[in-house]
Amino acid sequence: MKLLSASVIVTTVALVCWTDSKLDQWEGEQQVMVTTLLTGESQDYTPLQEWDDLPLVAKQYLSHVVPPHHTPSESLVLQQDGSFLMKQDQYVPFTAQQVFATSPPGFFWQGRIALTPSAPQWFPKLVVTDSWVEGKGHFQAAVQAIVPILWLDPLEENNEMTLGQATRWLADAVLLPSTLLPDAGIVTWKPVQGSPEKALLEFQLPIADNIRNLQLEATFDDETGYLVELSGLKPFLRPNSQFEMKTWQVLFEDYQEQDNGMLVPTKMESGWVNDEGNFEAYYKIDNRSLQYHYSDSNTEIS
Repeated sequence: MKLLSASVIVTTVALVCWTDSKLDQWEGEQQVMVTTLLTGESQDYTPLQEWDDLPLVAKQYLSHVVPPHHTPSESLVLQQDGSFLMKQDQYVPFTAQQVFATSPPGFFWQGRIALTPSAPQWFPKLVVTDSWVEGKGHFQAAVQAIVPILWLDPLEENNEMTLGQATRWLADAVLLPSTLLPDAGIVTWKPVQGSPEKALLEFQLPIADNIRNLQLEATFDDETGYLVELSGLKPFLRPNSQFEMKTWQVLFEDYQEQDNGMLVPTKMESGWVNDEGNFEAYYKIDNRSLQYHYSDSNTEIS
């Protein structure tokens, strides 16, 4: 009996040590990416377009959401909560933190997703990270950040993942709209012939060959002038871990003024157009606690 009790104790201690080690490894890797985003050497980009050359809807939108004589932010840290489409017609709650950087462009997102709609707060969660750091995209998912579910190594080249994460960055730039100004030198705007309420938003920095032609179609509200939808092709990760290009959409609602005077959407939905041609939201998001940073920061993701 004593030998059995000793064996149980040793096994328990070993399991706790292994769990702590895996958590430390996960948190360390994530913090390295956050630090890289927030402490990278700031870069100045050459303006790629004159203000007068922008489509009218883009000018109206940008002049409305970015205050005059603003101080450009280098990064944004925000909290999110909402629901995630775990499987067909079943949404589960999630919470998340995100770091969004502009110079150079990149982001890190970590979400904690419930495994079932009615799971109690203490029940294990799926921890997911999306990121685009130093020009490379990656994705990780693990139960409690310990048991891997899907792991696309950030140290390996993955053109589809990089393109997908760069596309997400371009959509999330609506949360820091000074990034979308022509003098920021990151994007350009083009008209859509026959659709005055639309414009093409194109990422222009030559960070990687596979994102040189990255673009999303922007739709603006006729009455408010706000950007209400972005749509374009984005790599979709299938269950067999292979990618295919599918139409991806992001919807923006409930614009609110922030402390720096910018107007940004506090509600978003992102997802894919399914085989029947209908938009299917994978994430329904509430943005909150937006903090704009103008210098290096030691912000941590927990």
